[in-house]
Amino acid sequence: MTNTHTILNTVLASEHILYQTLRNYHWNVEGREFLELHEFFETLYTKELELVDEIAERMRALDLRPDSTFKLYIEKSLLAEEEQTSLESRKMLENLVSSYSLLVEKYTSFLDGLDPVTEGFIAEIIEGHQKNLWMIKSLLK
Repeated sequence: MTNTHTILNTVLASEHILYQTLRNYHWNVEGREFLELHEFFETLYTKELELVDEIAERMRALDLRPDSTFKLYIEKSLLAEEEQTSLESRKMLENLVSSYSLLVEKYTSFLDGLDPVTEGFIAEIIEGHQKNLWMIKSLLK
């Protein structure tokens, strides 16, 4: 297995776990900010689902096989599953800041040694996550 294959499967797994976390938060958010956060989480998870597909398609373009089981996603993800379904909305946002920050840090460390197209692809993911971080941090102020 190549370094690119390992990296892209790690990114795929991490994004799948993030997607499911966002779905969890969308389904279970409560409180005064319900409508705003319910819609915000839906926007995030919709983008995340598209990203998961793009990662797998990038892998196939490189003649690599993407992992496709939740068992492997859980094993390879940089993020842990969110098992709580009754978190306060502020805690959900704080958890997302931690998750996105970790992914930006780790994905940045992956950039060296990738082909230029895959490097650019990962850099675009980082850019999107940085934008999400800005929005979430703004919500927490």
